Amino acid sequence: MAPRLDSDPLSDQAPCLRRLLRAASPPEPPAGIHFQPTAVFMLLFQKNEAPHLLAIQKSDREGYPWRNQVALPGGHVDAADADALSAAFREVEEELGIPPEQIEFLGRLGHFQTINRKDIEVFAGLWNGTGPVRHDPMEIARVLEVPMETLARIHRRREYEGRVPDIHELVYPLDDVVIWGVTARILHFFIELLHDGQHHCGSKGICHDTPSARSRPQTRTRSGTLSPSRPLPKQQSRSQPHS
Repeated sequence: MAPRLDSDPLSDQAPCLRRLLRAASPPEPPAGIHFQPTAVFMLLFQKNEAPHLLAIQKSDREGYPWRNQVALPGGHVDAADADALSAAFREVEEELGIPPEQIEFLGRLGHFQTINRKDIEVFAGLWNGTGPVRHDPMEIARVLEVPMETLARIHRRREYEGRVPDIHELVYPLDDVVIWGVTARILHFFIELLHDGQHHCGSKGICHDTPSARSRPQTRTRSGTLSPSRPLPKQQSRSQPHS
């Protein structure tokens, strides 16, 4: 069964999520091969008494390399950044206008690689939802608010539990948006963590599984970055997300 995501305020569930992330075995960075370091935030927030995920859809501009792609907010780690986490905080503020004081850092989800040789380090955080969210329409078409329960149902319906499907099978279709590639890998990894959450967090909150959930070893993957959401205005999107 899919994880049940309760309506408890997410701030009350932060200790549970931190324990989950500490107990996980996140994907490691690639060894011996050069990848460009990037950092993104998986931001969870409360809306309509339910946990949601904050994502972005890139602009629909002719010639734009990431046209219509959906991703987690973030970007390249610059030489001036103290570390990847600092880069993730900086990028979220630059892309969406969300300052660090609105984000409660929870932990690391590990490293996920893209086909264009980017190593994406993913950080989890709780956004307080105050905003205001601002973005450059030349780069970002819109900000997406994705119910976590919807993603969990897709995960269960497509029988992804306890295994890592190949890149062609692992997709999360939402309306006329299809999330795949590195983004789908990150979603898969996080939802699998939620399935195992009851063993660390008991019976409350975003980490709770339904009674039929099973115990199993943590699934590991070394590729995958995140996104989801509402319908695209034009054709179905099924493109590899960038960082």
